[in-house]
Amino acid sequence: MAAVSIIIPVYNVEKYLRRCLRSVFAQTYQDFEVICVEDAGVDSSLDILEEFADKYPDRMHVICNEENIGPGRSRDKALANAKGTYICYVDADDYILPDFLAQYVKKIEETAADVVIGGYRQDSGNAGSELITHLVKDNEWACVTYVTAWARLYRKEFVVNNHMRFERFTCLEDMYFNLMGYVNKIKYVVISDYAGYIHSVNDQSVTARSRDDKTEDATGYVIDVFDKLGQVKDFRKLSQNMRWMLQYAYVANMVNALAVYSKGISEAEMKSRLDAAMDDFEKRFPDYRRNPYLGVAGPKGQTAKIRLGVSAFMSLRKLGLDKKIFALLARLNDIDSDKNRNNDNYSDGEQE
Repeated sequence: MAAVSIIIPVYNVEKYLRRCLRSVFAQTYQDFEVICVEDAGVDSSLDILEEFADKYPDRMHVICNEENIGPGRSRDKALANAKGTYICYVDADDYILPDFLAQYVKKIEETAADVVIGGYRQDSGNAGSELITHLVKDNEWACVTYVTAWARLYRKEFVVNNHMRFERFTCLEDMYFNLMGYVNKIKYVVISDYAGYIHSVNDQSVTARSRDDKTEDATGYVIDVFDKLGQVKDFRKLSQNMRWMLQYAYVANMVNALAVYSKGISEAEMKSRLDAAMDDFEKRFPDYRRNPYLGVAGPKGQTAKIRLGVSAFMSLRKLGLDKKIFALLARLNDIDSDKNRNNDNYSDGEQE
């Protein structure tokens, strides 16, 4: 039985898949199995998977979905077939350094943690550009606001026993999965000086395509995540600090959703999304006004970008200016969206 099960959801990634799989099988730590779930794509990804399955028949397993179900549910499907003691999620358009598994397995066995969390490097895909390194600070926020499923190693026993799943979310499934671990008191350890996971900027990925669709109400995804989380865990029974952390995560993701996924929407739609999110937030967390993390200074250990966004929003909320500012943002984004649409029309005729 392999020590690590590496789970890779695959959907129309023929451009990146060989690079990903080569990096996996080039690991210095070799006690692993690979479970790839081909999610009913239309390119040659399945041919590439079969090529590697022929080369590594004892360690490479391919599951084919009859219909497209998304990366989250594909991961859940693979988990049900995983034999490893530990679970490692890798996206098919990403890749890992040769010592990635060795670093993570060493850390999880030394500490008996339920999850090891590490940094990553961002690959823009532009020839000659340097990788941008993102390291993780060793604090509790790594479990709450840095919530990727990749660049982590999970103890499968904890994942299974606490019913951690990605479920059917269209977006933010990684956030739900990791917050499920957090509310169940996952024992975590951070590798704060290592970034062996390479995250590629892929314009055709599910996340990128979702971000490009500005008609989607991303605040609705935040509401859905916390609604589902509240169904499986009574927030009132959590410690006060855990409730404060969850409240902060809600506001941080809501602000991001309004700021990033709002190009082209009307002022009325922006106000509607803000009202829906804040109504849900205030009903779900009636004691949020006592949360010190939502103050101007923000919590220690949180990144400056997130701290500034949350504190600015809450200050505007207190002054009754939040709707006006986000309405202005909608107007500015609408102008920017019109410019982008004009540029898109111009470039449609260009040949690559």
